Amino acid sequence: MELEISFLKNKTSEMLENTKNTITGKISRNIFRLSLMAIIFLPSYLFSQQAGLRELSGTVRDISGMALSGVSVQVLPSGGGAVTQIDGSFSIQALSTDSLRFSSIGFQDQVVAVNNLSVFSITMLTSEGNLNEVVVVGYTTQRRGNLTGAVAQIGGDEIIATKNENLQNMVTGRLPGLRVSQRSSEPGSFDVAMDIRAMGTPLIVIDGVPRGMEDFQRLNPNDVENISILKDATAAIYGVRSANGVVLVTTKKGKAGENQISYSGTYTFQIPSGMPATTDAVEYMTLRNEASMHRREGANRVFSDEDINQYLSGAKQSTDWYNLVFKSYAPQVTHNLSATGGTEKVKYYFGVGYQAQQSFFNTNDLNYKRFNIRSNITAQVARNLTADLNLNLIQDIQNRPFVDSWWIIRGYWKQGPHIPPYANNDPTKLYHNRSDGDNPLAFINSDVVGSHKYTRRWVQPTLSLKYDFPFLPGLFLKGLVAYDWNNWEGNDYRKEYNQYEYDATNDRYNVFSLGSPSMVHRGTIMRSQLLTQTSLGYSKKFNDVHNFNGLLVWETQQRDADNFNAQRNLILPLPYIYTGLTEGQIGGMNTGDLYKETNVGLVGAFHYDYKNKYLLDFSFRNDASSKFPPQKQWAFFPSVAAAWRVSEERFIKDNFSMIDQLKLRGSYGMVGDDGALRYQFLSGYNYPTGGSDRRWFTAGYVFNGFFLASADDKGIPNPNITWFNANTLDIGIDFVGWKGLFGITADYFSRKREGLLAQRYGGIPTVVGANLPQENINSDRTYGFEIELSHRNNINDFTYGLKAMLTYARVKRIYWERGPLGSTWDAWYDNHEQNNRMQGVRFMQQGDGQFQNWDEIWNSKVFVDPWAVPGDYRYLDWNGDGEINGNDRHPITFDQNPWMNFSLSGDAQYKGFDLSFLLQGAALTSVPYGEKLREPLWGGGDAGALKQFMDRWHPKDPNADPYNRNTEWVKGYYAYTGTLPDYWSTFNVEDGSYLRLKSIELGYNLPAKLLERVMIKGVRVYASAYNLVTFTKVKHIDPEHTDALYGYIYPLNKSVSVGLNITF
Repeated sequence: MELEISFLKNKTSEMLENTKNTITGKISRNIFRLSLMAIIFLPSYLFSQQAGLRELSGTVRDISGMALSGVSVQVLPSGGGAVTQIDGSFSIQALSTDSLRFSSIGFQDQVVAVNNLSVFSITMLTSEGNLNEVVVVGYTTQRRGNLTGAVAQIGGDEIIATKNENLQNMVTGRLPGLRVSQRSSEPGSFDVAMDIRAMGTPLIVIDGVPRGMEDFQRLNPNDVENISILKDATAAIYGVRSANGVVLVTTKKGKAGENQISYSGTYTFQIPSGMPATTDAVEYMTLRNEASMHRREGANRVFSDEDINQYLSGAKQSTDWYNLVFKSYAPQVTHNLSATGGTEKVKYYFGVGYQAQQSFFNTNDLNYKRFNIRSNITAQVARNLTADLNLNLIQDIQNRPFVDSWWIIRGYWKQGPHIPPYANNDPTKLYHNRSDGDNPLAFINSDVVGSHKYTRRWVQPTLSLKYDFPFLPGLFLKGLVAYDWNNWEGNDYRKEYNQYEYDATNDRYNVFSLGSPSMVHRGTIMRSQLLTQTSLGYSKKFNDVHNFNGLLVWETQQRDADNFNAQRNLILPLPYIYTGLTEGQIGGMNTGDLYKETNVGLVGAFHYDYKNKYLLDFSFRNDASSKFPPQKQWAFFPSVAAAWRVSEERFIKDNFSMIDQLKLRGSYGMVGDDGALRYQFLSGYNYPTGGSDRRWFTAGYVFNGFFLASADDKGIPNPNITWFNANTLDIGIDFVGWKGLFGITADYFSRKREGLLAQRYGGIPTVVGANLPQENINSDRTYGFEIELSHRNNINDFTYGLKAMLTYARVKRIYWERGPLGSTWDAWYDNHEQNNRMQGVRFMQQGDGQFQNWDEIWNSKVFVDPWAVPGDYRYLDWNGDGEINGNDRHPITFDQNPWMNFSLSGDAQYKGFDLSFLLQGAALTSVPYGEKLREPLWGGGDAGALKQFMDRWHPKDPNADPYNRNTEWVKGYYAYTGTLPDYWSTFNVEDGSYLRLKSIELGYNLPAKLLERVMIKGVRVYASAYNLVTFTKVKHIDPEHTDALYGYIYPLNKSVSVGLNITF
């Protein structure tokens, strides 16, 4: 990286200083006072028991008789409470005049009078479509039945039903509207794309604090209580960066009751999903001979029958590059330990997690480890004063060879099966293939090529204090301070190494040096974030019919980063050598950059409903960002949502008793994004030239024996740069009927963005030495629909549920800045003119099958290559001009981002057994590939081939002339070796639609009676699988395998896991 220093105007420092004063002013002092109160009034003892209390006990079960753990038991009105244990039991103290209220998410509340009873047997009934479930929304929570916006939520138990190292993959297919595409399973890479309704990367908020996607990816899933996504105007309350939707994560809190310790461990076997196989020597030689015989002139066989027979007879052995580079499976282990419990005064949750993942490479020099520690404590520190102290610690480490994994895959695919791995069969001397030199056995070995080691650490403490005013029930004041510190440290070592050829004539080795020059690099990136929130809220129910909730929040957020890199090379480029340094010289570079940015905002959220029937929500956020000039820093983001619970009307209750919930809802609002480069409204310079993300030698030259780096202008400033805005619309319907037996949720959504940043077309003379600035000029629109169906039922001891969801989304560019085009055809062709154009399509030449015989070739109505043979690709003359050329390309296929995503999940329980599964898929997507995935012998020389190309048209007699009309042909999927499809044709595009069994898990809970004697509350054993089966038209490779880097991507994984959960 390079040091980037901007010489800014004095007003920059003044602006940052004013922002700092805002953050550290009255808000910080108020929070300090609340924190001091928490320390002073933290109780050191519990209140003594009240006179007249009696010991009560009992069990809580569902309608099928299964014990329910975690059910809240509250004493009304005298106070006190408990939660049920793993066997459904509880014990509590109460007066005879009290009542007990039993509540749990997904079940109807029950209130039972104590009277003279001492033992209780409670049966909980499933709530009507979980209408009373508490859903996390912006800065607060809401009953599902009273939601007015498009909000979806998933619980932690459903998340961990999928076993994976990345939380993103675990929520795939679980939330309607959330699109997740895994590109690679390389340990520690987290190469996964995630968006909401095709709108881009969402804002991540964890326990009320905005954080990054890398934080989300590395969360311990066992610490997660639930995840919500805000998909419409409900996201406006988060203002900055909420234009793409919001993902809200709530971690687990302590529950009053008996202390509970839980352990879970999983051992996973990983294998590649869709890794193309390579040919053996006979197959390779056959393809090489066919390609040579396909030549128009000078056709001849490269390998003789004698050459081939040596391998057929076993006299020579093919090199099995797969088993040399890869192992049969890659193990992964996960361990989690948690403790929870407490009293009504102090509750705690503590979790520790460890994960280790190996790679598919034989050396295991590519591996990943992660450590998670979380502590969440809730304490009533004084009357009406509650404190929450959360601490999250993460460290992860990725080790890998210096050569990137994609280059290793490329090297493996390119190795010919007739090429030896070692010179003269000596394992200490790696063979050098002169046609490429890429021996993958060197690449996978850090001792040979060098290594990378990347370590990241997170420290995230959060303190909040909430005071409930006794003189006005429902009124509260809350303060929150969160500090995030993140450090990345990279250590890179590139080693010069040797490969060899053996000269049998002279009995010596020819040595080839690679990886020069040797290099050592070390970098560090330190980032921090300070967030403060001061909230004032009030909720009140008037006359038992009017419900009102209001919330005001003042929020400040400051982010800082400081980066530094240092490097030493053993050999210098020429300008550095000219400095005249003495023998033993080394080259070095020290670079870095730093930045500081701030956001402040005022948030308001208000809810009103009449008899839970007519619901109205209004929210706003007034945000400011230091990225913009003072007169453009502030932006106002309002939203409104309304709903009508038709099912609460008397005419529905009286005539349609099967309807539990029927709600019509709609929302409209404005969200924003400040995703611009910092301080583009100020002039200045970059030093050194090239930016801050370079690890090699920077630009510059040597003057008077000293190297001086160059500087360049930041560019022409734009004093009017500001936020872009997005207007969102959502119209939806929610239905639940027959006591939860059937449910449906459907939404239509639309988002229009205006003011997207782009540079104006039209250059300026290079002598100016600067570029045009970004301006708020582009616009686009995303729209679509989503639908979710659900079914849940109990049949005696058997309980099951099903959920299906589908999302369809399209993107249309309304205005997109670009240069003028020569004609209307130029504007139409390949979407060159993007104004008012749909995105996500490919302009391709349409395939029309393959020529089946010579007659079809000779009778073709359009011009055909005179050297065509049976099996060659035939193309459609789309424009009817009698020629096949680029003018026949038209929009016919999709890009790799699917327009449609769908899933079907289910769960079932029978006595101690449980089963869950997830089918997930995508449609209206396609992917093209190049190089080795398109051309059998790409790379020339001794480059190998993939086995898939053996399924091709070819003469039955390998010695036959392919251009002889009497030659007998064997049909195949691909054309004759040497014929390639047009790169921009449908022959070179795979239909990427797929349906896969994303996860399936079978578990068994051991009977409680077997565990009582060993003081264990519960034991569950399970087996699960991930990406087990995939149905797709894509041949030989996983359908989610991206075309990036020509398809040389570390493969996705299939996995089978076995695990154990123990609760003490």
